[in-house]
Amino acid sequence: MSINSTATPGEAVIEVLPWNNPSNILSIQDYQGTVYYYNVVMKPVVVVAGVATNIVNCLVFRRQGLKDRMNLCLFVLALIDIVYLLYCMIFTVTYWMKILDPVLGEEFYQITFCYAGGVCSGLRETSTSVSVLIAVERCVCVVFPLRANSFMTTRTMGILLAAIVVGMQLAFIMTPLKRFVFPVYDNTTGMTMWKVARSATWQDNEALLLYDTVDDTILLVAFPFIVFILVSGATAITVVKMLDVLWTVKAD
Repeated sequence: MSINSTATPGEAVIEVLPWNNPSNILSIQDYQGTVYYYNVVMKPVVVVAGVATNIVNCLVFRRQGLKDRMNLCLFVLALIDIVYLLYCMIFTVTYWMKILDPVLGEEFYQITFCYAGGVCSGLRETSTSVSVLIAVERCVCVVFPLRANSFMTTRTMGILLAAIVVGMQLAFIMTPLKRFVFPVYDNTTGMTMWKVARSATWQDNEALLLYDTVDDTILLVAFPFIVFILVSGATAITVVKMLDVLWTVKAD
């Protein structure tokens, strides 16, 4: 493939289309069909079901009382999931625009993925972080049932939850600045498509490239690994402690 482009949005020429490669396992038609059913059928169903059930969760946990740390965590998790699901519909709406108007819709579709993806990633990782906090809180309550309330107050838990929400958005605040959307002219079809490339500012700055590498390593490699270790460890300890209690009660 040869693409002629500059740092500022301008037309580029593409001579070879990689999706037309006969060696590809998945044809472009199969890929487009999968994306179509995902955005038109699967995603709307999941969003409707997820938002409805999480609204019920919010009402239940609020009724039970948010002064309890676990209820507060579960309430915040349900609320974040609602915002995340509704925000993700932005990408689906632009896909629907793409179906109705392929030329204009493709531009909005790529622009949305490029510049709105940071907030979406932040919300996703916020939900993950709160899930980790819930797993650790549950573990502490099971292992130290009589002293768990003395380890952290509900106010401190609320501050921690707010810090997670803000911190995860700040962690992805640079994402929209890393790339830009530009038009690509296809000589084969005579159509202009929209592609995403790394911005010139990041290409020419070694410090920003180093930051990009470190940022991706932390958020895409280290963070998921730490999450897996914490959730797995906390869950394993919780299960072992509960089984030990059950065996003790059964023995008595």
